[in-house]
Amino acid sequence: MSFWDRLGIGIASALAATAGLFLFGWTWETLVGKRRRAREAAARDPYWGAFAHAYGDASDLPALFARMTPDRRDPIWGELWQRLCHQGMARTTAGVAAVPVLVEYAASLAPNDRIEPLILAGTIAADASRVVVRADVQERFDGAMGMFAALSMESIPTAGDEADFASLISALAAAEGVGLLAREFVAFLENEIQLDCIKCGDPIIVSTETEPWTFDGAVGESTIIRERAEHSMDLSRYADLASESGQVRYASWIRSLEQLVRCTNCNASFSIADALDESI
Repeated sequence: MSFWDRLGIGIASALAATAGLFLFGWTWETLVGKRRRAREAAARDPYWGAFAHAYGDASDLPALFARMTPDRRDPIWGELWQRLCHQGMARTTAGVAAVPVLVEYAASLAPNDRIEPLILAGTIAADASRVVVRADVQERFDGAMGMFAALSMESIPTAGDEADFASLISALAAAEGVGLLAREFVAFLENEIQLDCIKCGDPIIVSTETEPWTFDGAVGESTIIRERAEHSMDLSRYADLASESGQVRYASWIRSLEQLVRCTNCNASFSIADALDESI
């Protein structure tokens, strides 16, 4: 083979490799671009300028949604939390409108990668009933709840620690409309429940760090779990789910919400769950 033949083959190979790299890059960029544009389009419908978050006009959300990533350490999640759940306050019209976008994004991820969007969506959903939004926004929100619950159930076994588990099961509770558990997971992590007597309104603090629980403003009457058929929620299902997931302390915590206490001010007796229900 002559020098010129070898040179021609070399040039052809180099051109083929370059074309291959270009094609790969173009294909990857196209896929990424399509997904990003799809999220932007979903975020623009409904029109975000009509909604408000903690910092005001929510028209900046589409660009933020387009930057969402499975990496929980990415600063984008801090920016979204600040706007949609600023200092624990999630009652914004933008938040309710954002839940379907968060759920749709979570559905595109593996179960162990979707924890952050699910937790944020759950925190918003737990208070969504207190926010008045347009009928079309409410319809989208309600329509996302079935998928939201299914995604949460799939992700619960992937929880790496107690905090993630509590957050995910609370997201599930929010999707299923069990407001008590959806809101109280923070109390579990902080080892303290604050409630008011359902009769006189006196404050009661329940310390849950050790068992049996101790009370300030009330005394425990019984550690026996009583049936609460008058309530639509089924706390035992969530306790069983916690047990099956190896989260023994959280399972015990849920079951202890049924404990009866007596107010030291007015002697009224009620369960901790009853009092928390009254505050929702």
